[in-house]
Amino acid sequence: MEDKDKRIPKLRRQLRVCNINMLAWSENKPNPTKEEADELRTLKYKHDNAVNEYLHFIENETWDKHTFVSLPLDETKLKEQQEFLETHQSPIETSGN
Repeated sequence: MEDKDKRIPKLRRQLRVCNINMLAWSENKPNPTKEEADELRTLKYKHDNAVNEYLHFIENETWDKHTFVSLPLDETKLKEQQEFLETHQSPIETSGN
């Protein structure tokens, strides 16, 4: 289970990096040559592999979606901290500019 939880962000990150690399390539080479087009083919190949891995994982693994549930706040501790801040924190003065 933990291995799957680590795999999902890794695949997302891998796909995001491929997308960013393709965008950067297109921004940095507005008039590419035929040789530079090979770089784009390599980026496309890596992107296609990342998409296929991500889709394969989604389709073939049991992907448990997790939601974060926070613990209930201790109101007394929260009130204590707020009082501490009110007594020890000086108000921020602005210059009015």
